[in-house]
Amino acid sequence: MKKLFVLSCVMLGITSVHAQVLTTTVQDTVATTVQSTPQYPTFSYFSEKGNSGSSSFLPNKLGASLGVGTTGVTFDLSTQFSDYIGLRAGVDWVPNVKVNADLDLSKVSGLSNTDPAYSQFLADNGVASLPNNLKVQGKLNMTTFHFLIDVYPFAEFNSLHLTVGGYFGSKKIVKVYNKDEGALKAVSNFNSSLTGVDRETHVGTFIYGSNTPISGVKQIGVELGDYFLEPTTDGNLNASIQVAGFRPYVGIGIGRAVPRNRIGVQCDLGCQFWGTPDVYVNGKNGEEKLTKENTNGEGGDALKILSKITVYPTLTIRLTGRIF
Repeated sequence: MKKLFVLSCVMLGITSVHAQVLTTTVQDTVATTVQSTPQYPTFSYFSEKGNSGSSSFLPNKLGASLGVGTTGVTFDLSTQFSDYIGLRAGVDWVPNVKVNADLDLSKVSGLSNTDPAYSQFLADNGVASLPNNLKVQGKLNMTTFHFLIDVYPFAEFNSLHLTVGGYFGSKKIVKVYNKDEGALKAVSNFNSSLTGVDRETHVGTFIYGSNTPISGVKQIGVELGDYFLEPTTDGNLNASIQVAGFRPYVGIGIGRAVPRNRIGVQCDLGCQFWGTPDVYVNGKNGEEKLTKENTNGEGGDALKILSKITVYPTLTIRLTGRIF
């Protein structure tokens, strides 16, 4: 469980490597703009040119932007209803970064290669021995779409804005799966050869062919605290971290999505509220949600930490342009 948790944290951490640099830029920019006066706007390209005095609530401007931040590479189309209200819609693309790791499997116990039943089983499955670990791959799945409303409370003086809206994306933000399809097929066949398995100890009797049954043999799988994960009949294991598909957003920023001049810059800082992350595993029993109750110890501690990450910080810098 610890390896799964660490792997997931690494995947999520990749998306925020720019945060410190971007934060410094935003703080400096906001401080300068808030302190500016009407006669001396913070950014020279936020001039009074254009239809800034229009009071109509029909969209009369269109802009586009390209940016980068903790949500990846972002592209927006924007419009203005007035100097005080604007709309943005776009996509945030995050590369499907992949990270490799090994998961430990419970070892074969109660058997030796000299046992006729076990020797025959290995030969029939075309393996010299059953694996002690599984090579897995973790993949980030964070690409989203967004719809945002910008409110400029001091539009006559500066471009400071408050933003509300939402992000939409896949519920599965991190996926972990075995690299080689069917890598645990022999393990699945082995577990199916055990009868009378105790649910707590996972120990049963190994019966194969016409050989003498062998008692005291333990199943093979991944131990996640008190939870025992067996491979599917196809020999696969996978897991995922899931959050809400719709994530409300609240933020603050500086700069206009549709600049008053042809080109501008916009900085935004806020949070996506994606709910409590849940860990799901998919093995012999289908997809199941892990809880602190069924993963005591190390696994429960990892889930407890993960469950506290209910928001995702969003920090972006965009180059904006006015189409008309």
